[in-house]
Amino acid sequence: MSYIGQKPSETPGTYNRQSWLAAEGQTVFTFTYQPGFLDVWLNGSKLVPVTDFTATDGTSFTLLTSAVLNDEVQAVSFGSYFVPGAYTQAQSDARYMSISAQTGLQTQQTLVDATTVTWDAANGTYGKLTLTASRTLAAPTNLVTGRLYGLEVIQGGSGSNTITWNALFKFPGGTPPVLTTAIGARDKVWFYYNGTTLDFNGVYANLA
Repeated sequence: MSYIGQKPSETPGTYNRQSWLAAEGQTVFTFTYQPGFLDVWLNGSKLVPVTDFTATDGTSFTLLTSAVLNDEVQAVSFGSYFVPGAYTQAQSDARYMSISAQTGLQTQQTLVDATTVTWDAANGTYGKLTLTASRTLAAPTNLVTGRLYGLEVIQGGSGSNTITWNALFKFPGGTPPVLTTAIGARDKVWFYYNGTTLDFNGVYANLA
């Protein structure tokens, strides 16, 4: 799951505060902070970043209007608060699938009938293929470990078409299921990807 929001330091619940009485015409104040996590007040009024002050280098900030003698300037910088044992951004990204990575999940894609049929699983975990002749099915690409993949095979042309399965597909005893031969017949074949091979998971044959 992708990280949402700004990410300050990983020191739990920290902040730093400092006050100054300005010199006449002073604009620059030395202060340690994380860019984007700094609040500044002038005589009790909170200043607006970019409009009233700039703070980009993490070591100082600059008022865009010069202070007058004894103006009270106050700055507060913030660190993050995190719950012990919670995932970091990197751990979360590694453990959970991002929204963008889910594109194509449970989506049916129509595979192009060709001498060698290709299947990009990133575009859908469920493929639909109408055979007009016997074909070879290449190894699908962009597979995800632990996911089920389904292939619907429809007999087109004069029927009795077969599939030569890539070695990535594994069947009990090495023997693929026999496809229904009648014109218009539909079979659905399922596989489980274990990270190395697509293992046969079942077939719904001759669907009406």
